[in-house]
Amino acid sequence: MADRIQLIAAGVILALSLMPSLLWGAASPGPQDPPRKAATYLLDEYPDAYAAYSLRKLSSTYDGPAIRVRRSSDDAEEDFGFVGDDLDVAGLEAWLAGSDGEVVVWYAQVAGTPNLIPDEGQNGPLIAEAGTVLL
Repeated sequence: MADRIQLIAAGVILALSLMPSLLWGAASPGPQDPPRKAATYLLDEYPDAYAAYSLRKLSSTYDGPAIRVRRSSDDAEEDFGFVGDDLDVAGLEAWLAGSDGEVVVWYAQVAGTPNLIPDEGQNGPLIAEAGTVLL
């Protein structure tokens, strides 16, 4: 499992170094910045990727959820997808209603790739605290 996490981390670092504007969105160009191209998606550029997980949409054709979250107040679980290219933060915060939220599934954006889930007995990463998403 540790090898898989290291491989995923390496892929994230590679993606960050190759296309940072894709992961964080294109900011308005400053006076010294060149104009930015239209939005592109990492998986459209690299269609043979084995796996891809993100809180941003990585493919123009992906229409599934990004994550499944467990609400700490009642242990209810709900899937959350994207609004445009970004995680539906407003929907997630409204559903949490002041509770903490833990990611219990991080969905793969490549068909046929396994989703990421915590090991048995382990907690998933905290995505929100007291109803506020931690991004």
